[in-house]
Amino acid sequence: MKTFAPTSYGCLKEKWDMSAATALRERALSGDRGMPKGTPGKRAKWHLGIRSQSKPLDIMSEVYKAMKVLGFEWKVVNPFHVRVRRKNPITGGCVQMALQLYQVDYRSHLLDFKIICNEDINLHSYYMLICDVSA
Repeated sequence: MKTFAPTSYGCLKEKWDMSAATALRERALSGDRGMPKGTPGKRAKWHLGIRSQSKPLDIMSEVYKAMKVLGFEWKVVNPFHVRVRRKNPITGGCVQMALQLYQVDYRSHLLDFKIICNEDINLHSYYMLICDVSA
C-alpha cells in the first residue's frame, strides 16, 4: 500500500493499492467483462477522461500548457501523473485534482481526471472553481 503524506499545498492524503489498480487495468485490457463463456467479449467503447492517439509526451506537454494558461499550480508525481490545484481569488477556496495518463491500447492514451479530497466543497463548487464562470 502506497501512502501520500500531506504536501506543501494542503491536505492531500491518499491511500491506494497499486496491485489492485494494476489488476483492474489488466482485466480491462484482457477484454474480461464477466460475460457468460458463450458470449463473445467486446471491449468497451467508452472511457471517462480524454482519449488521444498522440504520443504520451505530446499529450503531457499540452496538459502543462493548459494548466499554465488556466493558472493552475502543480506537483509532478511522475512524468505521466501530476497533482494540481487552483485557488479561487474571490472565495479563497481551492480545488485539487490528480491528472494521470494511461495507455489504453497500443496506440491510444487516456488522460484521467480525479478530484482529490476536500469535504467542505461540493461538486458544483468544484466546477465553479475550475471553470471560472465569472470571466
